[in-house]
Amino acid sequence: MGEQVTSTLTKWGNSQGFIIPKSICKAADFHVGDNAVIDIDEQGRIVLGHKQTPHYARRRIATLEEIASGWQGAKAGEEWGGMDIGAEAVQ
Repeated sequence: MGEQVTSTLTKWGNSQGFIIPKSICKAADFHVGDNAVIDIDEQGRIVLGHKQTPHYARRRIATLEEIASGWQGAKAGEEWGGMDIGAEAVQ
């Protein structure tokens, strides 16, 4: 069928989980952030399947620069044009 590996069931917060090696994830086309459907077949085997995710689901985290790329408002330092008061020192 394919590569066979051993994994130990471990405690994961209030749940339990198996670590799935990267090579198995790659062969099954699973990526970080993907959702899976978990089922048990007639022989008691655990079956993982791909869950269809909405088109807006992201597979990576956007950078701050990407998030703020369309910002048209004030930039850092532009919102305060008065004199320094108190202990702060603007340089």
